[in-house]
Amino acid sequence: MHQQVQHVLLGSSASSHVLSSIGLQDDLARSSLRVTFGEDNSKEDVDYLVESLCEIIEKLKKS
Repeated sequence: MHQQVQHVLLGSSASSHVLSSIGLQDDLARSSLRVTFGEDNSKEDVDYLVESLCEIIEKLKKS
């Protein structure tokens, strides 16, 4: 069984210097989502994340 959320860290409203350095516009860089995987993550964890994000995006589109 997947844990829905293991860690959620909220960053600052400033854009990432890394994303800015690769030329991403400030507004797009500020709306980015960072996901980190480690050796303990499985393909099923990735699939679960993708499925969950797709559901969230669809809900946001409807609101």
